[in-house]
Formats: sequence, structure tokens, C-alpha cells
Amino acid sequence: MFVSHFAISQQFTSAYELLAEMTNSADRLNYSGLVTYEKSGRLKTLKVLHLARDEISYEKIVHVDGPKGEFAQWRHRAACKGLNPMISGNDLPSLNEDSLKRFAGSYSFEIRGQSRVASRIGTLLFIKPNDQFRLPYILTIDQQSNLILKSVILDLSGKPLERFQFIEIAIGGDLDLLELPASAATGNSNSNCNLGFIEQEQRQWLVDWVPPGFVMTSSEKNEASDHTTMVFSDGLASFSVFVISGSKSSGLPSFTSSSGATTVVSVKLNLDGAPITVSVVGEIPQATGKKIAQSILQSSETTKTP
Repeated sequence: MFVSHFAISQQFTSAYELLAEMTNSADRLNYSGLVTYEKSGRLKTLKVLHLARDEISYEKIVHVDGPKGEFAQWRHRAACKGLNPMISGNDLPSLNEDSLKRFAGSYSFEIRGQSRVASRIGTLLFIKPNDQFRLPYILTIDQQSNLILKSVILDLSGKPLERFQFIEIAIGGDLDLLELPASAATGNSNSNCNLGFIEQEQRQWLVDWVPPGFVMTSSEKNEASDHTTMVFSDGLASFSVFVISGSKSSGLPSFTSSSGATTVVSVKLNLDGAPITVSVVGEIPQATGKKIAQSILQSSETTKTP
């Protein structure tokens, strides 16, 4: 059952306000539940636990089916203000206040009614990119708690690529009485807190073109393998750029593939007689990945920052 845009807008003056409420709730509420994650025809089920105590956020994700595995992370919100938020370790969508501010200029937002997910009523929010370089999203946001109940990433034609949704969820109640694990209660984060802009001139390899709004959030070089990794984000979507130079580059193929919303583009380039292989992996269209990969420059060359 759908309701009018006007009826929902009486509660939220804008779609952006709804997003802001959602990002605040996701970081500060206690909740647990079962989540299904669908990608490229494969479905997996995850058990999620999120606890918020004072300024500490803790999250644990356990694989319910398939190979055993679990992921836990915690952080002090003040110390890690720019951290990509919780429910981010294993493919699940995540947003926080800082990422919202960053991607707001690259997307348009539209409330499209309501839907029922995990026995709860949620507001449908369409996130449309302002250009052809990134992908659209549809979020279902719980009307009582403002948590994300469902997230769908679409291709540029509107076809679903990836789907995440709660099938069971509990909020508050006995969860409010649980204590944090001793390792998390110290407040010391076990996640990388640095999501600030990194000046490209400090790196060996430069990405001469990225879609507007994307900034580099991390960069790492492995001297032993001549392997450089750079990560870019617009606050919602992200992609990684891998540059392999030297002899290890010669045997690597060029190819393009996709798995769900994740694009993989690998190209071979020759810079001043030196062969390199550039791979771009992320939640972006294939054409965007190819353009990024082909824009790699050495740091000695003139470049523009995003």
C-alpha cells in the first residue's frame, strides 16, 4: 500500500531530513536481526547485532549459512567522526552524518511512498545520481526508528543489482541492557578512522579523473610487490584503484566484469615505456570504471585533483 508524498512530508519536511534522521538512528540505537543479502543470483543470510553505549558503537555480523564467518568492529564516534559506519564490514549498506554531507551534492532524493519490510512499515526513498557516473539506490526506512530496513542498488536502467533487507529485527528492549565486549568497552577503535581527503601529489600514482564528488579516502603502497591501492568515496558509493607496476604487471590480463553492483575493470597501460596494470573495483557503472582506469598518471606528471 502506498501513500502520497504529501502525507509523508508532513512528518519529514524533505527527503534529505529523512536521510539525516536515518544516519543518526543507525549509529545510536540498539538493534539485532536477520538480514538477507542478494547479489548476482546468490543469497546469503547474516545475523547482525548493533550496540550503542555513550559514544561507542559496536557491531557484530555472523554468517548464518555457507562457510562460517563473523566480523566485528567498534569505534568511538568522536574519535572516528568520518569513519565509514557500522554494518559496513561484509557488503551491507551504511551511512553516517559525515558521508551524508559529502554525497548530498551528487544525488537527488525523492520520497516515493511506503512499503512493509520485516513486519514494519517503512518509507521508500529513491536516491538518484545527478550524472551517469554512479548508480541509483532505493532505501526503505523504518517509520518508527528511522533505521534502514531494505536497500536496493539499481543499474542505470532501473534493474536491481544488489538487495539487502532485514527479515527479522528487534530494536531496544533487552538489547539496551547488554554490555559491550571488554575489547570494545575501552573506546579504542579497531577500524580505520581516516576518511579525510588525501592529497594526490603525495602519491606515486595519480588518478587524473574521478566523477565529481569522489575524494581519495586512503592510499597504501606495498614496496615488495610494486602494488599501490587507492580508495575513493563520494560518501555513498566507493571504488578502489589497484596499480601494479614492474615485471608483475606483464602477465596480468585486461578484462571487464560485474558481480551485482560491483564492477571490475582491469586495463594495461604503458607510461613512458613502463608497463602497468590498473584495476578499478567498486559500485560504479562499467563505463565509469574504464574512464577512471585509463586516467592514471605518474606523480611527476601534471594532474588535477578531484
